[in-house]
Amino acid sequence: MSPALLLALLGITLALPGARALNCYSGVAETIKNVSEQPFRWTTSQVNCGEGLGCQEMVLITQNDPLLYLVLIKGCTQAANQEARVTDHRAGPGLSIVSYTRVCRENLCNDLSTSLPLWTPLRPTVPGSVRCPVCLSREGCLSAPEMTCPAKSSHCYNGVLQLTAGDPPGGSSTSILKVQGCVSQAGCNLLNGTQEVGPISLWETCIPKGALTCYRGIMLQMSPNLSQDPVDWSTTTEQQCNPGEVCQETLLLIDVGPRSILLGSKGCSQVNIQGDFMHSRPPGVLVASYARVCSSDYCNSAASSSVLVNALPRPAPPAPGHLQCPVCLALGSCSQSSNVMCPKGTSHCYKGQIFLRGGGLTAPVDIQGCVAHPSSTLLGRRWSIGVFTVTETLAQKLFCQKGTFMGIQEDATNMFNWTSEKVEACDNGTLCQETILLIKTAGTKTAILATKSCSLDGTPAITFIQHTAAPSLAAISYSNYCEDPFCNNREGLYDIWNIQETEEETKGTTSLHCPTCLALGSCLNAPSVACPNNTDRCYQGKLQVSEGNVNSLLEIKGCTSIIGCRLMSGVFKIGPLWVKETCPSMSISTRKIDNGATWLHTSVWKLKLLLMLLLLILGGSASGP
Repeated sequence: MSPALLLALLGITLALPGARALNCYSGVAETIKNVSEQPFRWTTSQVNCGEGLGCQEMVLITQNDPLLYLVLIKGCTQAANQEARVTDHRAGPGLSIVSYTRVCRENLCNDLSTSLPLWTPLRPTVPGSVRCPVCLSREGCLSAPEMTCPAKSSHCYNGVLQLTAGDPPGGSSTSILKVQGCVSQAGCNLLNGTQEVGPISLWETCIPKGALTCYRGIMLQMSPNLSQDPVDWSTTTEQQCNPGEVCQETLLLIDVGPRSILLGSKGCSQVNIQGDFMHSRPPGVLVASYARVCSSDYCNSAASSSVLVNALPRPAPPAPGHLQCPVCLALGSCSQSSNVMCPKGTSHCYKGQIFLRGGGLTAPVDIQGCVAHPSSTLLGRRWSIGVFTVTETLAQKLFCQKGTFMGIQEDATNMFNWTSEKVEACDNGTLCQETILLIKTAGTKTAILATKSCSLDGTPAITFIQHTAAPSLAAISYSNYCEDPFCNNREGLYDIWNIQETEEETKGTTSLHCPTCLALGSCLNAPSVACPNNTDRCYQGKLQVSEGNVNSLLEIKGCTSIIGCRLMSGVFKIGPLWVKETCPSMSISTRKIDNGATWLHTSVWKLKLLLMLLLLILGGSASGP
């Protein structure tokens, strides 16, 4: 998660809508807020899920007065139904952790919109004699203030919580939360053994007061079948760690079929990201890793590579396909490679290098082989695996269309051409992207803000958001992040900007007239227009849209039914576009949008269109209907 939790909707793959597909509320957020702002309220967008999928929602709150850390997830899931459940993983006074989970299969049944079910008002506590540093941060706790603990919490906790969600090929997202505070029992068990909450996996690492002693060693093996047959990974060498370091053990496995390589490291580390990851799945090239950190003497004691191998899929050997690719796996460079018939289910040839450094190893690994997905990378643009820092270099660069358009156009649905004759070569680890924001008022004019380029941010996904629905004012956005050469090649807007208003909707009313205009810069003329049915107020605002050195100001006036300064529904980033909405004082009530929350993408594979991700975290004092 982090500005990346990039909880990318957490391993959830949405199928194309079917006849019996459900609509679910969808969104992801992560924020640190003051406890005094409880209870919180939020609104989310809606998404159409694939046939057979259910709706899920999960709220996790870690409270460490005066702050709390909140994670919220809504969306589609393959998990079985589960009644609403509130679980106290760690009760106060002092540090506390509580979660809410639910899975259901009715339209929009994941409709929790407040933290009330998880909220217990603060009660007075009797102060004790122990003082502990108190911190709740995604950055660090170097200057944590000391506070007097409640009488029933007589121990100091100092640890790191790792929250991981998602699964390649879309890429997983990880958040690191550093925690210091008061607890009732000593030890590294803040989670009371909890390892999963809904779609999130949880890991806990404690920072000891003294220095640890860890096993130390490296492993580098190259032979066939390392993904099938575990090998010895034991060592008797030990290492005295520096204060603040933990024990770690990390494995990276690469298998191209005829050959495989296994690289491993044990020792002390300041890196505390851990987990099992399948970076590239069979058929074709397999890349998988295992990383664990722990905080007791000699705890990095895995005796064989079975900790990784036993977690790998065991599919039946695939039949031969029709694609031939050169296959090679070598330390250094591939001086020779042989063409092989790829297994059925693969569609592309891969050629690149993974350079690994850290944990006592430095190794360039050249890779050629068959892959099942038209992906430009094997690692999903991951830069670290446990103690290893990894850099993936491709033999061929990715080329993307490049261009920017900001303007007002008549009949944009039929007339706007979004193709670009400009092309740019991307750096390694980038994607192609195309993003467009469309705003319409009464009449036929549409404001268009569009961009195509290479991008280091984002994950492969198509995201469609209807920020404000017609009649009169309408705002939608579309973004596509993809991995193939020139894949950001959308030409027109018809299937994403086809607003059809009924005669009843567009019929003017006699009671409400609003100034109406749409202009880059400022409106020089805003005639008063009779508003259509289903609108009940006037909107006046400006959007400041920026990308790199490009800035554009758009002024909008018109009839609407939205309340307050919410044309964009609180969304402030669309693809690479940053959007700031401002409005003058109005007679209608407005809601304060808390921009402290982190917004994450929903990773959606091979969807054509019409998936939305939108989340607003509203402060407890927000006003609105």
